[in-house]
Amino acid sequence: QSAKISNLINDALPGDTIILSEAGVYKMNAEIKVDKPLIIMAAKNLSSRPTFVNASFKSLPAFISIENGGDLSIKGIAFRGSYETFSATDAGIRSTDQPMNRPYHLTIDDCEFYDYNESSNSGFKASKGTFADSLVVLNSIFHHMSGTGLDLSSEKDDKGMYNAEYTIIKNCTFTNLLSSAINIYRGGNDESTLGPFVTIDHCTFNEVENREQGT
Repeated sequence: QSAKISNLINDALPGDTIILSEAGVYKMNAEIKVDKPLIIMAAKNLSSRPTFVNASFKSLPAFISIENGGDLSIKGIAFRGSYETFSATDAGIRSTDQPMNRPYHLTIDDCEFYDYNESSNSGFKASKGTFADSLVVLNSIFHHMSGTGLDLSSEKDDKGMYNAEYTIIKNCTFTNLLSSAINIYRGGNDESTLGPFVTIDHCTFNEVENREQGT
């Protein structure tokens, strides 16, 4: 199925919408790379979310990587970090670890991220050297994770760099996370950059940073 979806994405025109028409498990064996503006969404009125799992014996850095030139709007999909006895996936969605020379946009709506069992794992992970003009996360749930729900903390050089200008998180639930729900980092005192700007609105945090139960 990952080859099928990858082929659809390779053949898609910028701005196309790819609709997953069936509920159930979508078995992946490679990362999907998005290098153009795309919408990926579940068909309406499905009984449950289509669920991406890794069905290979090599770990995946993420199910979806936003590459240079890519923008993504994704809706109604679940990203399960571990599945049966197959190798794990480190993140649901990430920005590329390759050079990126333009900002990207990512919208995550009505998605689910769960069963990530390493402290370095995350639902979404922004890579060093990448910059989102906007990251918008709506109506989504992050649960049963050892790592971070949303990790935008890769710019550790303290030179005023950061991973997203606008981060907007609304109507989301973070529950049963051993690490942080949201980690957004900007260090340094470069006065030419004003961000990051962060909005967290109508979110629920339950048993987060729960290494010592109840923090």
